[in-house]
Amino acid sequence: MNWEAFRPVLEGLFKDSDVGRPHVDVVLMAKMLVLRAWYSLSDEQLEIQCRDRLTFQNFLGYPEKVPDARTVWLFRERMAASGADRAFWGSWRDSSGAWGWR
Repeated sequence: MNWEAFRPVLEGLFKDSDVGRPHVDVVLMAKMLVLRAWYSLSDEQLEIQCRDRLTFQNFLGYPEKVPDARTVWLFRERMAASGADRAFWGSWRDSSGAWGWR
């Protein structure tokens, strides 16, 4: 799957700024949200499973650092407030059907 296709939908969630800590990669966060939905995980369980399961780490591309539950929650809230959640899940539905994923 071409995960980079989701970047334009999600990149607008963050302002480009040199202030504060760097943003978490939006593609990594999108992959985490897909895992969260597939496995019906809470944000806390998602963090734990992404740190523990090799299959999850492989799906995420073996990130150096897994975002914590609070970061996942804030990302979901920011997506909902901007309407990016509907755009993302609509794009996901269209893309994943070609791969046989649901």
